[in-house]
Amino acid sequence: MLVFCIVMVTVVLVASSVVHAVLNRKALLAIALISACTLAGGLVGWWIRPSQWRLSFRDTVRLSVNARQYGHALESQAERVLLYPLDCAFLGVIVSSVSALVLANPRSSHRTLG
Repeated sequence: MLVFCIVMVTVVLVASSVVHAVLNRKALLAIALISACTLAGGLVGWWIRPSQWRLSFRDTVRLSVNARQYGHALESQAERVLLYPLDCAFLGVIVSSVSALVLANPRSSHRTLG
């Protein structure tokens, strides 16, 4: 269920971003930056997972959605392991989004409030 929700949110965000990118060239660069940082964050998250976890990513995803076959204890553990790449990918999205906003409007930091 979690994987399905992530995929659906990603599809909606990418679709809306592509429509916006057609209208704005800077948005295309922002999408590329955000996508690259998301992928890099996910890879780093998988790299820093607990060393005791020996299963591949594919097997971990299978294990996390099949409690009937593997048991709830292993399913819960696999879900916790999958949070490492998910959280790091989310951190990559935040960092790249802020970077894209700063790069898109470099004079925004020089404005005064008064």
